Amino acid sequence: MNAQYSLRNRLIWWISAPILSAIIIALLVSYFFARHEVEEVYDAQLVHWAKVLLHLTQHEILEEEAFNLGIENPDLQHKYERKFAFRIWANERIIIQSENTRSLNLHESPP
Repeated sequence: MNAQYSLRNRLIWWISAPILSAIIIALLVSYFFARHEVEEVYDAQLVHWAKVLLHLTQHEILEEEAFNLGIENPDLQHKYERKFAFRIWANERIIIQSENTRSLNLHESPP
């Protein structure tokens, strides 16, 4: 009989391999599910702020006149704020846009 053969080692291998595989699969599924949920939360926040902005500027949009939101206080800026931009369109014309949007050079109306 072979001295290397061990029923104990063989059972440990046959039990550990499926358990480790299941753990790895569960971790991957959890990661992708969590990532999707975080993106959904961020998308919901963007929709919320777009609705707030629309509500605050609805009168000016209906008049189709360009307007200014006022001077932004540079002391109140967040480090990710420069990655956020908005434009308000009315009849294929920009009514107002954030400072961050001016550098995009996009002049077409959204569908």
